[in-house]
Amino acid sequence: MAALSWLNLAEIGFIIVFGTMLSYLFYLKSTSYIAPATTGMLSAFEPLTASLVGLGLGTVHFTLIGILGACLVLSTAFLQSLASK
Repeated sequence: MAALSWLNLAEIGFIIVFGTMLSYLFYLKSTSYIAPATTGMLSAFEPLTASLVGLGLGTVHFTLIGILGACLVLSTAFLQSLASK
């Protein structure tokens, strides 16, 4: 098992505070500006966006299962938009 230095622990703490807690706070605050259904629909695109960024950076390669998952994410967002109208 690798030993963690103080720098590693500070980096993990930074990710916890700014990458998780702060982003969730922004997400919750956004519901006062736009409808909760819209924020829910936009959050459905998060896995697809992460996959496309990884694909663009060359670190992710789509397989048939990945393409099927992307289609399911898009269909979920489409179904959520139909329910909010």
